Amino acid sequence: MTLFGIGPLELVVIIILALIFLGPEELPVVARKTAKLLRDLQALSTELTEQVREELGPELEELAKAKEELEEVSKQAKRVQTVVTNPTQMVKQEIEGALKPTASPSSNDESEKRAEEPPTPDPVTPRISKRPLAPPTTEAKENPGTSEGDGQ
Repeated sequence: MTLFGIGPLELVVIIILALIFLGPEELPVVARKTAKLLRDLQALSTELTEQVREELGPELEELAKAKEELEEVSKQAKRVQTVVTNPTQMVKQEIEGALKPTASPSSNDESEKRAEEPPTPDPVTPRISKRPLAPPTTEAKENPGTSEGDGQ
């Protein structure tokens, strides 16, 4: 149990320090005054709370009812969301299932597809001609500006 955020151990320390500083004669007087002050503060707090309830009572009741209504509307909205979301998710799953390829094609189908598709060249490696290179002719040495492939 705490009083003003002070636990029992702290209270014992405060009493011991008060006994040391105030002395045995003054401690009972200060304790009575402190207890009276605490009772007065508690009575004031209770009185203020009652006044606020009397003046704001109807408004507080209306706010409490509005809060309950909002909570009910929130629950209904969550139910509606669940009802709408579940079929939507089911339809989404059905569409995704229809778009996915069905069972894997058999090996014959794969070989037919491979035979129909021409091989694609690798864009990084250059194509190498399968014809052997012809040795340079003397004509090419005499006319360095022309080559065999120019057709001149």
